[in-house]
Amino acid sequence: MGERLPGTKYVVVKKLGQGGMGVVVEVVKEPGIRGVAKIIHPDLAADPDFRRRFFDEVRILAKLDHPNIVRVTDYDQLEDGTPYFVMELLTGSTVRQVFRTRSVQPAHLYQIMRGLLEGLSYAHTHDPPIVHRDIKTENVFIHLPAHGDPCIKVIDFGVAGGDAIVEEKGLFVGTPGYAAPEQLRGKPVTPQADLYSA
Repeated sequence: MGERLPGTKYVVVKKLGQGGMGVVVEVVKEPGIRGVAKIIHPDLAADPDFRRRFFDEVRILAKLDHPNIVRVTDYDQLEDGTPYFVMELLTGSTVRQVFRTRSVQPAHLYQIMRGLLEGLSYAHTHDPPIVHRDIKTENVFIHLPAHGDPCIKVIDFGVAGGDAIVEEKGLFVGTPGYAAPEQLRGKPVTPQADLYSA
């Protein structure tokens, strides 16, 4: 914390999370530009399959310019060649966090679903369609900007399919509790799988 990411202009503010593929940290760059950096785990950076999946996520997010989808602002590599990308900094919480702490009124549920479905509709209209493949409460974020109304953001396109991505034949990708039946069977998925998850 407080140190510069090696080979970049970004200073780490705090760690936000860590997963199987890497770490997510809040960063800042002069003159006060804030964001969230997703950095692939150094041990995985040398693995061509993991690098491909990471690059796929960056490429997908870079093409998606919609108010209900998290936006990529930068992409590069650290001093040692480890790839990373930077997204807009969101404030608020995931839908899962909200559901765990309080009940949600029908009008708010409607706004959440509307934002989620509008973001998915935009991704699905690409040719070929971009399918998220892991729609769940953890990947739907309620963004509370400093000014303006709350906004739903679809996040984490790490296992998205479509757009010339090499699909994993017969391999299940997603979260069992939310996945469509064809997805659970490891079959190719279409935008309908995202709608089922939603």
